Amino acid sequence: MAKWTVFIESLLCFVLSYFNIAGSISDHPIILVISYDGFRYNYFDKNVTPNLQRLKYSGSHAEYMRNVFITKTFPNHHSIATGVYPEVHGILANDVYDPYYNKVLNYSDEFWHFSDAVIPIWTLNQKAGEGRHSGVMMWPGGGDEVYFKTNLTFAHEYESSIPFKERIDTVLSWIEHPETPANLVFLYYEEPDKTAHVYGPESPQVRDVLAKIDNLTGYLVEKLEEKNLTKAVNVFLLSDHGFDTVVPSRIINVTDFIPPQLNYTIVGNSPTLHIFPQHGDEDAIYEALKNASEENGHFSVYRKNELLDRWHYKKNRRTPPIFVLANETYGFQDLYQYVGEYERRTNKTISDNATFGLHGYDNIEMNMHPYFIAFGPLIKKEYKLDPFDSVDLYSLFCYMLHLDAPKTNGTLDNVKYLLTSEPDPSLPYILGGVVVAALSITAAAIVTICLLRHRKKKSDPLGHSYRTTGRTQRDMEAQHLLETNDAED
Repeated sequence: MAKWTVFIESLLCFVLSYFNIAGSISDHPIILVISYDGFRYNYFDKNVTPNLQRLKYSGSHAEYMRNVFITKTFPNHHSIATGVYPEVHGILANDVYDPYYNKVLNYSDEFWHFSDAVIPIWTLNQKAGEGRHSGVMMWPGGGDEVYFKTNLTFAHEYESSIPFKERIDTVLSWIEHPETPANLVFLYYEEPDKTAHVYGPESPQVRDVLAKIDNLTGYLVEKLEEKNLTKAVNVFLLSDHGFDTVVPSRIINVTDFIPPQLNYTIVGNSPTLHIFPQHGDEDAIYEALKNASEENGHFSVYRKNELLDRWHYKKNRRTPPIFVLANETYGFQDLYQYVGEYERRTNKTISDNATFGLHGYDNIEMNMHPYFIAFGPLIKKEYKLDPFDSVDLYSLFCYMLHLDAPKTNGTLDNVKYLLTSEPDPSLPYILGGVVVAALSITAAAIVTICLLRHRKKKSDPLGHSYRTTGRTQRDMEAQHLLETNDAED
């Protein structure tokens, strides 16, 4: 009889291990969001991404996502994370001037913490408790920022030296953590954006990095299968913006059009510039640029109150008095930085037919649109949904995770149809209703014995520590923009 008991215990332990139900993953729905910065919606046409292509058509996908204006990295990643437009969360560009602090802000506490009316999804998940744990790996505004005095269980700031595959291994170790398994993880990659800026989106260098990203995606799927996580983890593969090509002859130096006696500060970079006039020079600077734009024809100039309503960009104290936007495929004088970078990397003098990559243009431009793919146990197979707004994802994630969503600029109605059904919180997610039926009541005692005998405490297999302390959120100005729709001082 003892031999049979040992045999049954071993068999049941094997089954438990196979289905990952030994308490090593979360009881809540699990979401993994991965951003490939600058992955344009039609990069699949380059035919170097077979793994992504396979996931695109076997899971759910949209032809593209409608991203927010401006089509830059920080504004779009923060809109995905918060579900609101830049005029609400305050990240209007990668650099902003804030009159509240009377200085230019870039990556800092003051930069990210514009309003207490905005809460990132990872903080909302962490605060909800009941065994929920969030992890952020290098996502802009997430890995090294603390919101609402709530430290995430797992957090890693941006560090480009970390190999791409190691980042996958790290976030999967968070999901499998034996004591605090994450149920919501955000992961960021700086490519193909980094390469496309220097060489242009149609360059062979971008083709090569797309192939690298595709292999990385294949590695992710391989690891999910190896760890028996395919029936537990819902994966969202997406991007923040697309890309377009700029050549040296299309670089415009707007400072040439402003009389030298006028005083101003320029913040930001191509293809959008924030201009802050000084000493009452606003009218003169605006008229000079307006006249030049009409003669040049390759850029537009706006006063703050002239900005298009569909951009959701003007109702914010960080919005500049004068805003300059280049036409698609044109850029401004700051692009000469890419000339130097190109010459350094290639050891060649730049020529007129050299190409650079740029994004930030109007978000209705097709080349600015990012891609979207989703797959996992809660995601429909072979399903195509209509293009939707990136701010809708927040509502979808809250719906999947059974979180009470705050007011946002997105809507669940645009995206919920990619789900197989409404997530059911009454059943432990990792069991999926399948293994429970397979385990009989008479075996419960043996299962308990098996778990007690064989379950061991494991340390993080990669040796990465998780955050237990961190900076608290400083006192910030609560604008409550969603209620008032007015961020003016």
